[in-house]
Amino acid sequence: SIGKRYVLKTLHPQLGAREDVARRMQKEARTLARLNHSNIVEVITAGVTADDLRLPYYVMERLNGQSLRAVLEKKGQLEPPHAYHIGIDLLDALDHAHDKGVIHRDVKPDNIFLHRTPAGVTVTKLLDFGILSLLDGTARETGGRFLGTLRYAAPEQLRGERPTPKVDLYAAGLVLYEIIAGCGPFDDERDARAIGAAHLNRPPPMLSRFVSVAPELEALIMAALAKDPEAPLAERLA
Repeated sequence: SIGKRYVLKTLHPQLGAREDVARRMQKEARTLARLNHSNIVEVITAGVTADDLRLPYYVMERLNGQSLRAVLEKKGQLEPPHAYHIGIDLLDALDHAHDKGVIHRDVKPDNIFLHRTPAGVTVTKLLDFGILSLLDGTARETGGRFLGTLRYAAPEQLRGERPTPKVDLYAAGLVLYEIIAGCGPFDDERDARAIGAAHLNRPPPMLSRFVSVAPELEALIMAALAKDPEAPLAERLA
């Protein structure tokens, strides 16, 4: 009616019949609407569909461009200046969300979008905030299963511990590792469960094994990938 396009995201009809999930999605929409940051996809409004299914939905800004995953599939890895730009934008977005009490829980290249503005500027946008926390409200709702992506899961997530903002920083470290090195630290493991086990038990190979990188950047990324999120930063950088 106003000549602009938006994106609408709703629940699968099989989940729509669950009033607990519908209530949580509406509550989550209000939370996400408070996230006002240039590197986070904007939630415009939320509601319930007018048909018999009465599915809760979000209305979000429409983005133009492609996901970071699509870019990596084409290029394999990114030049350092481009990687730094994405990394800074991603961490800015997470800092804002964490300050508002929102944990993403599924940071990965698929949820990072490179949006091309009408002015021709590329802006990093973090997508799908809150979707996993929506579905992971109780063990009854998830059957105690791990929700997320094993390739980007922090050890404490795999142990079933209560998520903290540090799980997002671990995943962000993995994203930076991948876009700089062209592979994840445990991509030699072909099975998803084996990758999960590696996150729990194996130290990641140094980034410099795959690519020439500034020592300070390597130290920062390796610190983000420490197995113990409570370890002092100096200890993780050692």
